[in-house]
Amino acid sequence: MVESPTKAKTISNFFSKPSRREEEGLTIYETAHLDKVFLITYTGGHLYDLTTENRGLYGVEVGKTDSRLMFTPYYNSVKRCVSGHQFAGDSETCPYCGGPKSSDKSQIVRALRRLALQVDTVFIGTDPDTEGEKIAWDLFNMLRPYNSEIFRVEFHEVTRKGIIDAISNPRRIDENMVASQVVRRIEDRWIGFKLSQKLQREFWRDYCKRERCDSLENRNLSAGRVQTPVLGWVVKSYSDYRSSRKKVHLVRIGEIDFLLHHVEGMKAGVRVRLSIDPSSPYEEEVRPPSPYSTSTLLRDTSDYYKLSAHLHYDFTSGPLRERTHYLPQNG
Repeated sequence: MVESPTKAKTISNFFSKPSRREEEGLTIYETAHLDKVFLITYTGGHLYDLTTENRGLYGVEVGKTDSRLMFTPYYNSVKRCVSGHQFAGDSETCPYCGGPKSSDKSQIVRALRRLALQVDTVFIGTDPDTEGEKIAWDLFNMLRPYNSEIFRVEFHEVTRKGIIDAISNPRRIDENMVASQVVRRIEDRWIGFKLSQKLQREFWRDYCKRERCDSLENRNLSAGRVQTPVLGWVVKSYSDYRSSRKKVHLVRIGEIDFLLHHVEGMKAGVRVRLSIDPSSPYEEEVRPPSPYSTSTLLRDTSDYYKLSAHLHYDFTSGPLRERTHYLPQNG
């Protein structure tokens, strides 16, 4: 079993020419290799997801046992409505648009259970990541009552050799990877789901005021998957804000307002007594500079006005004019 219908069809062609049959909308490819017959099919992605029903905090109940927080996620089969929205609840109508349900992954579950009764061994070849491991774990749990020989296979290239090597080296489900995906999905729901709602309703409404949109809500907008680094950034930013924020008080004396830094024990809205210690007056005697001499005049004109001592300037008529002064050749 793999995730993608295209991948299932590709793998079935690596061996003999496959035959094809349908069972509850699920395509099954039958092919042979040496003395074995393979039935190859797909899941179409996740079969179960956190419920979209109004239960707990976005599908996760939070409780406390022995002074420890307990998180209980509730899952339901993945469904789609006629408009293409995906949800996971018991309702026959879409919680987003109200349209009727068009597909339900529980049909695939029933087909896979019947298929598990027809084979000796079940190989789960979902993608080699945490998402694929969670799908494999769901498959293992729902098929285990129907077939006890269930193994996880992992391949990184969709080739004949890659598939044969994977089947020759099966392993068990990595529950640590499953737990990682479960926590990540809760992060997505708690943070990303909430941010998406604000984006769809509040920010879109502000945008529509500027662009004259026909709707004040856009459910196609999404805040995206919330990765662990993003969550870490949010936590760190909030921690930095908490540690750096300061409390100040507005103090009014007559018509003048002052900002007073918070002092431990000070409360807003109460009268406080302030004592102002005026600065002592400071006096300094500054003497005027001495009158210019020829040398000091030439020095300052050169330093401040960049005038050459070898030029003669006529200050008496109109704008400043420059005339070259030639010294006598014989002194």
